[in-house]
Amino acid sequence: MSKAWEDQDDQEIKIDLSLSARTKKLGKETVSGTEFTDRLREKYKSIYSAQWGEENKEKTQLGKLFLTSKSILSDKTPALMSGLLDVEELKHSNFGNYSKSVISDSEFQGNRLLIAGKDKRIRLFEVPGDDEDNLKASVFFKDLPVVSSKFCGDKIYVSGEKPFFYVYDQVKEDVQRVPFVQGYNKQPLGQMRISPDQKFAFFLGKNGKLMQVSTQSQKLICDFKMNSDSNGLCFVDEYTVACGGDEGDIYLWDLKMRSCIQRFSDEGTVKITCLESKDNFLAVGSNSGVVNLYDTSKSDFRGSEPKPIKSVMNLTTDVTGVSFNYNCEVLAMYSKWKRDAVKLLHVPSLTVFSNWPSFKDRIKYPTACCFNSTSELFSIGNDEGVSLLYKLNHYC
Repeated sequence: MSKAWEDQDDQEIKIDLSLSARTKKLGKETVSGTEFTDRLREKYKSIYSAQWGEENKEKTQLGKLFLTSKSILSDKTPALMSGLLDVEELKHSNFGNYSKSVISDSEFQGNRLLIAGKDKRIRLFEVPGDDEDNLKASVFFKDLPVVSSKFCGDKIYVSGEKPFFYVYDQVKEDVQRVPFVQGYNKQPLGQMRISPDQKFAFFLGKNGKLMQVSTQSQKLICDFKMNSDSNGLCFVDEYTVACGGDEGDIYLWDLKMRSCIQRFSDEGTVKITCLESKDNFLAVGSNSGVVNLYDTSKSDFRGSEPKPIKSVMNLTTDVTGVSFNYNCEVLAMYSKWKRDAVKLLHVPSLTVFSNWPSFKDRIKYPTACCFNSTSELFSIGNDEGVSLLYKLNHYC
């Protein structure tokens, strides 16, 4: 591919790569401007798996349609059907580089899967992998068993049950340690989420504290307080955060007004263990194994006693986490307290897929689950440090 623009003076320019910590990652000798550009291009490709000057686009259903000669009219319906799920197990995401502890968190970004563990390490894998080593990065935090790790653009935020957190820069390949959140120098930080606009990181502290931290300055912007310990949080929309905890109440916080705009009891719940929201759905997991699904677009949701559209009772132990796929057709629900305790709900029909997992799926004890942005891939991390990878053939 010819370059869109070339500067003949690039050959005359000399750049000493050893002069700065950032350029040392490209080498330590003196190179020409052309060579410097080529090395930057290779570095970019190694991080984003995309060509220099091109957008790193996810495959869309429309894009894939024009990549095939198959007829547009197909016997495959555009909507995912209930009943049986067409799923295929792939090679483990982290084959050859398994975690040495339980997997505590996982998240996709493009064709990369971020895996965090209590072994104080985060790992980045290219998925699906081939026969070669698909590990792209591994970062060790000597004083932090990782609870949450989330992408924020080119950076990764990492937190645990400590009063400090880390920020890893994928481009510079360096780590920033933020010693504490202002005003909470002894407050352990646990779960963490990044806002949809990536301007803020939200941390769940003790005693019902929710801390909003700027991703630009790493300074505290605002804090919120529940009446009990909070065990989960999620974004209902760009400016609304939901959290719930030991009293079974759900709080909705307006980030513009910096106040609680709604509080209600999750039906039939004594203790909320996790939450997740996408589009107009809110899923709430409890310590009884029940997952309540709410439709936030309904008028009664803003009332004092909103009713779930479905109470899913297929799990029998504390719900560890819930996760929607990209178009809210599938809701994953899992519990780390029981072997193979993962269920997938077909949201349009509000029924659980009956054929998965089967007795052949050796999931062990699931501790983290996530879909990629097109739902082609579904990852399950377990208590043995293995990241199982499945392909949902409907979305391929």
